[in-house]
Amino acid sequence: MLVPLILALASFQSGTHLDDGIVELHTGRLIARPLQTLDNRESMSQMIGAYELLKRIKQTDEFVIKVPEGIYEEDLITQLQSTGLFEYVVNDVMVRTSSTVPNDVDYNLQWHHAVLNSPDAWDITTGDSAFIVTTVDVGLDINHPDLVDNLIPGYNSSSGIEQINGGDMSPTQADHGTATIGLIGATGNNLLGVTGIAWDISIMPVRATNNRNQALMSALVDGATWACDNGARVVSMSWHGGQSSSVKILGNYLRSQDSLLVWATGNYGNTVLGHDSADVIYVGATDISDNKAGFSVNGEWVDVVAPGGNVYVPSDNGGYRYWSGTSFATPIVAGILSMMMMVSPSSTAEQIEQMMYLNCVDLMAPGEDIDVGYGRPDFAACLQAAQYAESNYAGHDTIQLSANALDLYPGDSLHLAWSQAPLNSRYRIVYSLIDTSPLIDAWEGIYSAPHYRPRIFGTGTTHGHRGQDFNRLPNGAASGRTFYLEMQCDDNGVLRDSNTIRINVL
Repeated sequence: MLVPLILALASFQSGTHLDDGIVELHTGRLIARPLQTLDNRESMSQMIGAYELLKRIKQTDEFVIKVPEGIYEEDLITQLQSTGLFEYVVNDVMVRTSSTVPNDVDYNLQWHHAVLNSPDAWDITTGDSAFIVTTVDVGLDINHPDLVDNLIPGYNSSSGIEQINGGDMSPTQADHGTATIGLIGATGNNLLGVTGIAWDISIMPVRATNNRNQALMSALVDGATWACDNGARVVSMSWHGGQSSSVKILGNYLRSQDSLLVWATGNYGNTVLGHDSADVIYVGATDISDNKAGFSVNGEWVDVVAPGGNVYVPSDNGGYRYWSGTSFATPIVAGILSMMMMVSPSSTAEQIEQMMYLNCVDLMAPGEDIDVGYGRPDFAACLQAAQYAESNYAGHDTIQLSANALDLYPGDSLHLAWSQAPLNSRYRIVYSLIDTSPLIDAWEGIYSAPHYRPRIFGTGTTHGHRGQDFNRLPNGAASGRTFYLEMQCDDNGVLRDSNTIRINVL
């Protein structure tokens, strides 16, 4: 299991749910109220004057301040509050009514949306037709009135024929493919049937079964890679066989394309030990009581769970039905991940995955466990985390990193210095004998050279630091070798800045 080393995104950072159905979102502005006991406000005025003053509300004695470019809101809040001049300094959040509820006639039968906090998530986005998600399944009802508006041409991987060239997409097993696609992308707010997680997204179907309803693993892999190569960022797979080596390699390929593979764990209710893949998101199921479903498989490979017990889904011939299985939990997770990617296009697939884990409701023992993994995603919290990550994105390779010398002897000390690093940012120094550029794409990321894992050399916080001393070179830095040092700065779980230098050992 890939263990996330990313710090949790606190609810006050990404957005706050209020009891009266209001959602607060950040704006890059602060509200500061001076201590009412201050006799002399000259110091406070000087402090405020260092920033762009947008407004003063005389009636409440509050000042609205613009957060300067390149400074995080929480950093400035801490700085101002530490002066002792203010009663409070808070985010000037965007406040709007929440609970976007679609008008679909059977929406009230979809209990999973209430559990997932879907209405609050849809306040942020309901999807984007430019974004593509794929289900690799058994075919579908391509004329279903709740799906037709969001479908784009797909692929029959059993025959190897694209839909636009005559590839048959008709279902070989009743309802299953129509259901999985509908959970992601059933059109919302159309006065018809049900609502998908991402109701304005583009769904690219892949049929992997032959006319006898048989699917080879090679057809599944071919279908998923075809979808990825044709624009799909998330691929949902509701099949058994998740333990196959081919599945692991498929997950690795999709990660290399900055895409995600989501796979069902199965419905046997047993425990499968000793199996996992860091590049595949394995999904179990929950029931209407938000408990793990009895049929859902256990094991180290379980990453998350989602509603899958008696969920209401589209079926063939324009119909609808209730159905249970991890098959239906999987597209729900795929839909959530796709929406997060849309909200934060600057985040990598790896970062999106980790943000989802950090915004799961822990249903059983604290932390990750073999029953429910990290728990059940809170859809709204996931999108708010992605929104916060995007609004604070700073890009990579902006840190100016240097060493006391670029040619050193094995017994020499090493001094690193830096500038232009984010204020009060957690950092770590990692090293590698291989230039993977970057050494680690995130705190625990995708390695260009997976046979050699970069090592941690030092950690700290950038506040008050302009450098770090080491009384030795990294292990393995022997005479005649070259090694690479990278400084990475993290902000609330997202890699913001990094840069790498090369050191030659004489």
